[in-house]
Amino acid sequence: MPTTLAPSEIEQRYHAAIGIAREAGAMAARTFRGLKAMKVESKGLQDYVTNADREVETFIRDALKRAYPDDDFLGEEHGGKIGRAVWIVDPIDGTFNFLRHIPFFCVSIAFVLDGNVEVGVVYDPVGEELFAAHRGAGAVLNGEPIKVSTCARLEEALIGLSSSYRTSSEPYLTVARRLFEQQSDSRRLGSAALGMAYVAAGRLDGFWELHLNSWDVCAGLLLVSEAGGWRNDFLAGDGMTRGGPLLACPKSLKTVLQKTTGIHS
Repeated sequence: MPTTLAPSEIEQRYHAAIGIAREAGAMAARTFRGLKAMKVESKGLQDYVTNADREVETFIRDALKRAYPDDDFLGEEHGGKIGRAVWIVDPIDGTFNFLRHIPFFCVSIAFVLDGNVEVGVVYDPVGEELFAAHRGAGAVLNGEPIKVSTCARLEEALIGLSSSYRTSSEPYLTVARRLFEQQSDSRRLGSAALGMAYVAAGRLDGFWELHLNSWDVCAGLLLVSEAGGWRNDFLAGDGMTRGGPLLACPKSLKTVLQKTTGIHS
């Protein structure tokens, strides 16, 4: 591929990702609504995969490969490889919600070039809400501009959180206790990608987790930045391959949430 991509080529990928996310979301929704049988397997402790996860990821991968054969692809279910231009995909983020028929899950598609997220799309097919951004152009929800909240006091904040059995419970409980003691409210919604989109839209005043994978958050990283917020440099080092901690919030809460969570960069 060329040493760089023209702005028009990034914009083409942006529009392609939006269209593919909508089709992928419709596929997932058919299974969610019982129009197709759901088969469930366990990948580990509180970690599940359904036939819909795999089918949706295959659809996204094949559609992107036809459109951009020189781009690499990394998905949660089928893996892939990481080159300088790579699509990072979670076909159904919030699988546990999905298999329990809780309507809070999404399709997450990101395009990363030379370590920078250039395109981010998160689509909630039940709510029919599509959050999208490409670098330098702002973030939108169903085509309308969105911004992070203006909240500046933790005691007035609503913080999204997640938890992982890949980490010790003690650090997680320590941060949760600090937030509680500072009188912030919190929600554990079950989808990091959609939680990040909610930060971008100002519905949540922050989101944190001690370990997430790149497919969980890549699209959300760009959404938050383009909506005027701050997030830690998740992709630094080996974040793309091994994951790591995540903190995203309005800049007005950056200092206090960095101190509270211990996540700084």
